[in-house]
Amino acid sequence: MKKSIYISFIFCCILLTQCSISPQYSKKIELDGVWSYSNALEYKLNIDQLETTYDLVLSLNYGLDFSYQNLYVNILTQNPNGTVSEDLLSLNLTNGSGFFLGDCNSSTCTIDILLREKFKFKEKGEYLISIEQHGREENLQSIYSAKLQLFQAEK
Repeated sequence: MKKSIYISFIFCCILLTQCSISPQYSKKIELDGVWSYSNALEYKLNIDQLETTYDLVLSLNYGLDFSYQNLYVNILTQNPNGTVSEDLLSLNLTNGSGFFLGDCNSSTCTIDILLREKFKFKEKGEYLISIEQHGREENLQSIYSAKLQLFQAEK
């Protein structure tokens, strides 16, 4: 009996340690329920470690009255040398059967979306990541906030 309690305690400690990984970078932008084409979300990251492997996560808070199954975004990344790369992504907010993904309450959901997994930066310096709403409507309703986080990837 004591052995199983001890093993359960160790398991819980390991689980709590893994769940409390702090991001290297985190910035949340409030959108007040409307995200327009003209409102690009800008995040500035200062990178000084080229050996580190990272995960880039976007956490979206959206309403249960969101009209679509996915959200298209255009992500522009300006490197320290001034070059810009561009990625158009479809972010799934439902499971395809109409059920919202993420942690939901009676009015909103928050979903963590892995944008880039296990990657390394190629240059030291300041990176500017701009995320543009690229959906069907100029003013997209029921998007409340977007938080970009950079984590050190697990090995």
